Formats: sequence, C-alpha cells, structure tokens
Amino acid sequence: MEIINYKEYLNTEVWKSKRKTFLEYYNYMCVICRKQMYVYEQIKINNKYVTKLLKNNLQIHHLNYNHLGCETQEDCIIVCLECHKQIHDKHIYILY
Repeated sequence: MEIINYKEYLNTEVWKSKRKTFLEYYNYMCVICRKQMYVYEQIKINNKYVTKLLKNNLQIHHLNYNHLGCETQEDCIIVCLECHKQIHDKHIYILY
C-alpha cells in the first residue's frame, strides 16, 4: 500500500473527482447550516448552452482519515467555510 501525503493528494485528479462527486451528492449544501453555496453561469459551447460552476464556498471535511484515497460519503461531509472553521475551532462537534 502506497503512503500518500495529504496535501499532495488534494491536488490529484482522483481527489478532484471525488470532491465533485461529494458536492453533487450533498447538492452543494453545507450539512451543518444547510446553506446552498454555488455560483454558476450559462455558457454557450458549440451552439449549446451548458451550466458551468464558477466557484463554491464549500469544503470537504474528513471525519476520519482511515480510507484516505478511497473515501466514501461516510468518511466526509460537506461544510461551508464558516462551519468548517467552527469545527476546527471546536465550536461545532460532529457525531458519527
């Protein structure tokens, strides 16, 4: 089994794909404050309009690092920047 550096992992295509999957699974909504956080625009490509996500204020919080590289929805939650900060400052406790 390969040992993976967490910060390097967050820059891989594998993580970027999982992150997108998690965001879609949770409908781009913070699981704590329930705010939906996305900004998108309609752009025209080959005479078709497609929706392009510009940015979001959501982050993935790992509940554990037991499955780093193989995370599932049970290993992570989606939180906004403000709630994520409160989790790490110990103002919000996640029970799992």
